[in-house]
Amino acid sequence: MKHGQGLVEVRLRIHELAPTGEGVGLVLRAGDNRAVFVPRAALGDELLVAADFSRKPARGQIRSILTASSSRAEPPCEAFERCGGCDWMHLSRDTQLDAHAAHVKLALPDGADLVVVRAGTLLRYRTRARLHVKASGGRAVVGFMAGESHAPVEVASCVVLHPSLDHARAFVAGLFDGASGEGEARLTRGAFPDRKPVLSVSWSRELPATVYARAEALVSEGALGGVRFSCGESARPSVVGDATPWMDGADAQPLELGPAGFAQASEEMNGRLARAVGEAVGGGSRVLELYAGAGNFTMVLARNNEKLVAVELDSASCEASRRNLKRRDLTATVRAADVACQEIPKNVDVVVLDPPRAGAANIAAALTAVTHVKRVVYVSCDTRTLARDLETLAPRYAFERATVFEMFPHTSHCETMVVLKRRRK
Repeated sequence: MKHGQGLVEVRLRIHELAPTGEGVGLVLRAGDNRAVFVPRAALGDELLVAADFSRKPARGQIRSILTASSSRAEPPCEAFERCGGCDWMHLSRDTQLDAHAAHVKLALPDGADLVVVRAGTLLRYRTRARLHVKASGGRAVVGFMAGESHAPVEVASCVVLHPSLDHARAFVAGLFDGASGEGEARLTRGAFPDRKPVLSVSWSRELPATVYARAEALVSEGALGGVRFSCGESARPSVVGDATPWMDGADAQPLELGPAGFAQASEEMNGRLARAVGEAVGGGSRVLELYAGAGNFTMVLARNNEKLVAVELDSASCEASRRNLKRRDLTATVRAADVACQEIPKNVDVVVLDPPRAGAANIAAALTAVTHVKRVVYVSCDTRTLARDLETLAPRYAFERATVFEMFPHTSHCETMVVLKRRRK
C-alpha cells in the first residue's frame, strides 16, 4: 500500500485470518464496523495500523505491534518483511494448520469431518520457483514478487527453495546482463539422475545474443541442464541443452512435465495427494480425469481402473503424459481439449478434477445434469471456488470426506481433496 493522504491510524485487534492470508480486524468508522485486512498480522495481535478506508475492503499496514499474539513465530527467513512469497511465515505451524482447516470447513457441509495431512519438511521443500526479472541500464534485477507489488525482491537465499534451485537462482541475474525489458524465469529440476536445474524464460522482447551465449556456457559447465527462451512475438521457443522439467512421480518413478505445464511445489506432498486420489477412486472403474496435466494423477489411476480418459488443454503436457504412460507400460486415452467445454460421457463411473484457482463452474454444472456418475473426486487449491462448485454439486452428490494437504508450508495456500458420492433417488 502506498503511503500518502487518506491513510488513517487506527488501533485494532486481529480476530481472524482471511483465506487470502491477511489478518482481519474491525474498526468503527462513520457508524459502521469496517473490516480492515492487514498483511503479516497474527491472530490475536493488538496493532496500530495505517488504514486506507477508500478501498473495499479497507487495507492496512502495521505501524507497530502493541501486543503480540502467542500465535506468532520467528520467521526463519531474513527477507520475510520484504518478500511476498511466504505470507504466513510469522505464524506458528499449528496456527497455520488450524486456519487452513477453518477455511476449508467453510466450503464444506456443516459438521463435515476433515483430515489434515501434515508436511514432513517445512524448509527447502519447493522444487519449482517463479522468478520475476526486470532489466535496464545493463543490469537485471531478479527476485520474488513483493507483497502487493509487481516489483521483484532480491534475496540472498530462499529458505523454502530446494538447495540446488536456490544455488542456481543466485546466478540467474547475470544471465540477463545487457538485456532490456522484463519477464519471468521459471526454475525447476531437470532430468534424472542428475536433476540439474532447468530454466524456462518468458521475455517481453527479443534478447541479445550475449544472453544465449551465457546460457550455453552455463549448460556446458553443468550449472544448468537447459534453458528454454520464449521471447517477444516469436512463435517458437529457443532451447539450449535439455530444458525439460521432471519431478518424482507418486509411483516413485520419474515424471516428465510439459515445458510450461503445472506441477505442485512439493514433491513429497504431491505424492501423498496423488496416492490419496488413487485410493479415493479405487479400482475397476471407468474414470474421466479433467485438468490432467502431464499425468500426475493419471499414472496412479491408470494402474487399477478399467478405463481412463485424461483431458488436458496444454498439448505439450498431453504429449509428456503419453510418454510417461509408455515408460510405465500403462494404457490410457490422453486427449488435448478445452476442459471447460468437456461433456461427461455416459460410460464414466468416476470423475476426477484438479482445476486451477478459478475452479470448475462449467464442469460442476455438467455433472449435476447427469445421473450415471457415481463418484466425484475434486482437488482444489482455492477454498472460495471450491465452496461455489460444491454448492452447485450438492443437489446431485453427497459429501463423503475431505482431506487438507499442507502443500505449501509458511503460506496461506493449501491443497484440498473432496470426495463426493451420487445421492440415492
